[in-house]
Formats: sequence, structure tokens, C-alpha cells
Amino acid sequence: MNTARVAALLGALGVAGMARAEEPPGTTDHEVLLHGWRSPSIGVEYRRGFLGVHAGLYPTVISHDARGGTETTWFAKAGLTGYFLPLRLTSERASTLFVSIAYLRGLNRGWDDALFLETGFRWAVWKGLDLRLGAGPLLAPGQSPRVNPTPGVSWSFPLPG
Repeated sequence: MNTARVAALLGALGVAGMARAEEPPGTTDHEVLLHGWRSPSIGVEYRRGFLGVHAGLYPTVISHDARGGTETTWFAKAGLTGYFLPLRLTSERASTLFVSIAYLRGLNRGWDDALFLETGFRWAVWKGLDLRLGAGPLLAPGQSPRVNPTPGVSWSFPLPG
């Protein structure tokens, strides 16, 4: 290995080491999140590093009754979320962009299997409080695709290691 490559490698390791050393106390990439609204669901998520696994209930208004009023359709939802491009805003924890893919099983209104693709932003507001804003298509056989907004609120609990 030539000297320039060794110098570049040592420099990269030094920068990576400095970036790690500057992370504020309380920052974690290992956590459990309790979600209180639609993004990703009303449920729980386990996250380690950039990947989270979630499960819960997902309500959405995608149908109307005979008088034209809205009806809430409920789904059981399970999926994976990837978190990327962390940045510090108002909390010692990082806010991130996210993308998610999930399987949904309709619980009422004649819906069966569905797929939901979501993209959005997770804002680490304060301590464990997160607010989310996303959107994505709800795709199901025999149904028209529907784009749903996905606001969310969560509380995160850091885990050791």
C-alpha cells in the first residue's frame, strides 16, 4: 500500500473517530418507540442503527358512507423503516428522514391485504418526543391507489448497547 493511501485511510479513521467523539450524551441508535398516531402506526417499533421494525394499528379515511360522510378504515400493520441523513435540530437526539414499507391487513370495510410505502421526516423535538410527517401510497389488489398523509407522534426509549 502506498504512502498516500495509508495517509488517506488514517485521515478518514481520524475524522470518523472525531465525529463519534462529538456525539452528545444521550444519543442512541438503539431504542424502542411507542407510536401514538398513524406514522408508522398506533403501536411499537424496535430500532437498531438505521433499521426499525414496527407493528400496530393504522386508521385511515378512505371511504364514504351512503350520505357522503367519511368512514374510518382500520388495518393491522407491520413493516420495516430505514432512517437516514441524521441532523440535530432542537434535541440532543438526531432528527432523520425515513422510508418505510409495510404489509397491512384490513380489519373492516371490505379491505384485505395491502401494501403501504411511506417517506417522511422524524423530528426529534425534545427528550424522547418525536413528531413525524410523511405520506405514501396505499396499494391493494382490486382497489384504486390512495395517497395518504401520515402525521405521527412518538416517544422513544433508549436501550443500552
